[in-house]
Amino acid sequence: MGAEIYLYTDFNGAQLTARVDPESKTQVGDEVELSFNPARIHVFDNETGRAIE
Repeated sequence: MGAEIYLYTDFNGAQLTARVDPESKTQVGDEVELSFNPARIHVFDNETGRAIE
């Protein structure tokens, strides 16, 4: 999208999407270490697609 890059990842069977800096040099198949700010995480129910609060 230009302003950011989305990484689509698998973590112990859970599908995660991470928004990262557009300068990231991550390539398909790379192993990366992710951290997150709990105040900014969004979690969704896999069956309904609804946000879990």
